[in-house]
Amino acid sequence: MSWLAELNEMGEQWDRQDDPGRIGSRSRTIAEEFALEQPLLLPLPEEPVETGRLFTPRVDRYGQIPVRTNRYSVSVRLIGKRVRVILHASHLVVYDQNVEVAHPNIDPATIHTLASCEWIKKSQPLCRIGDSGTGNSHMLIALGTEAAMKGYRVRYTLATNLVNELAEAADEKQLNKTIARYGRVDLLCIDELGCVELDRHGAELLFQVLTEREEKNSVAIASNESFGGWTKTFTDPRLCAAIVDRLTFYGTIIETGTDSYRLASPHGGTGGRRSGAVDRVRPRLECLRRVLPRSR
Repeated sequence: MSWLAELNEMGEQWDRQDDPGRIGSRSRTIAEEFALEQPLLLPLPEEPVETGRLFTPRVDRYGQIPVRTNRYSVSVRLIGKRVRVILHASHLVVYDQNVEVAHPNIDPATIHTLASCEWIKKSQPLCRIGDSGTGNSHMLIALGTEAAMKGYRVRYTLATNLVNELAEAADEKQLNKTIARYGRVDLLCIDELGCVELDRHGAELLFQVLTEREEKNSVAIASNESFGGWTKTFTDPRLCAAIVDRLTFYGTIIETGTDSYRLASPHGGTGGRRSGAVDRVRPRLECLRRVLPRSR
C-alpha cells in the first residue's frame, strides 16, 4: 500500500535526522551506537506474531463463554470444557485444543445488531448461507432463542416439515388456516431451505407463506446452498426468483463460508465418542423447544 511505504520512508528520514545526536553525555553518536549493536540484532521471525489477548474461559451449561463484559455462543458439545479464546481488536477466535470452533469471518457487530432484534421489529428478513457444518442452524436457533427471551413469538421448523404440513393442510381443506397461523408469529425460522428438491406444488405452498409474511413479520432462513443453486430446489425459475426476492428485500445476508467445524472437530468422524456428543446435544434441543413455543 502506498501510504505504508510513505510511512516507512518518513520513519527512515527521522532516523537519519537522529543519527548525529547523542544520548545524554555519551561520547558516541546514535549512529555509532547503532553500528556497534546492529550485529547483535536477530532477524524478525518469519511466522506471524499473535497480537491478540488470550483468555481460557469454561463453557457454561448454556453453551456460552464469558469474555470481558460479553458472552459468546459456541457448540453445545463443548459444555463443561475450557477453551482458548484469542481476542483481537475487531473479532475473536475460539479454539478447542488446536481446533478452531468459532467462525472468525462474521462481523461480531452484525451478530450483536441481530441479537438486538431490531430487524424483527422492522419485519426484515435474514438469510444465512453456507456449507454444512458452518454454524447456520446453531445461529438460527440462537437468534430465535434471543427473540423469544425478548418476548417475540417465534416458530422454528425445517423447510421440508413446513411444506409437508402445508400439503397435508391443503388435502384437509385447512390451508388458509395453517398459512394464517404461520403468518401471525413475529419470527419464522426456516432451517435447511434448499437442501431437498421441492415439486412445483410444494414450492407454491412455501411461496404463499412467505407472501403472507412479507413486510409484516420477519423470516429467518438457513441454507447450505447459495442462491444460484436454488433452481435445483425450486425447479420453476420464476417462482425461485420470486422466493429469493421476498427473502432478501431489505434483508440481511450472512455468508458463513465452506469450512466445516464438524469435519475439523477431532470427534467429527465416525468414532465411538461421536455418539456421546450427540447425547449431550439432545437435552439442549429439548430446552430450545421449550423456549421456542409453537404458536396456536
